[in-house]
Amino acid sequence: MKYLATALTVALVAAALWGPDNLARAQSACATLGAVSPDNTALASDCETLLNVRDVLAGNASLNWAADTPIESWDGISVGEEPLRVNDIYLPNSGLSGTLPPELGNLSGLAYLNLTDNRLTGEIPTQLGSLARLASLDLSDNQLTGEIPTQLGNLSDLTSLELGGNYLSGAVPAELGSLSNLTGLYLHRNRLGGPIPPELGGLSNLTNLGLGGNYLSGAVPAELGSLS
Repeated sequence: MKYLATALTVALVAAALWGPDNLARAQSACATLGAVSPDNTALASDCETLLNVRDVLAGNASLNWAADTPIESWDGISVGEEPLRVNDIYLPNSGLSGTLPPELGNLSGLAYLNLTDNRLTGEIPTQLGSLARLASLDLSDNQLTGEIPTQLGNLSDLTSLELGGNYLSGAVPAELGSLSNLTGLYLHRNRLGGPIPPELGGLSNLTNLGLGGNYLSGAVPAELGSLS
């Protein structure tokens, strides 16, 4: 009888700990409250990531991102591909005044990230270099500081990189020369210094290059002459 009572007590404690409210919290809030379908765990993970970074990114702005709002209706968010993932964040001129959360690097399905013409501060997270499917990155006309992460050279699918109109300093990373699909590279109106890396001559698909309004020094690399 003592063992039966002990077992019953354990069962009651477990039931209390794993009642409906706690079970719901253990699962994705996005899935349980209706933002995404419960059977799409990848999209639910993207949803949770965005909810976690919403206030950091927005600053004094307001975004309608919420677990009880369908993610397709969220400000600036587009969902696509199969299985469904967040593949586009488009929030230009949206009054964002926060910082760029490193957790954005967890959105592995992201193809387009456009946060131009806001008031974002702080550094560009190195984690953005893990967004292997990213085709376009536009962080221009903000108030970003620090150096351009060398990890952006890992974004082999990137066709457009726009970082102009910030307060970025340091050198132009030679690693950007490995972005063979790049057609536009815009680093103008920053505080970049040092020489122009000759590795940029390897950007065989480049049609637009903006480096003006910086503190670059040295000669223009002869390798740029190969950008036909």
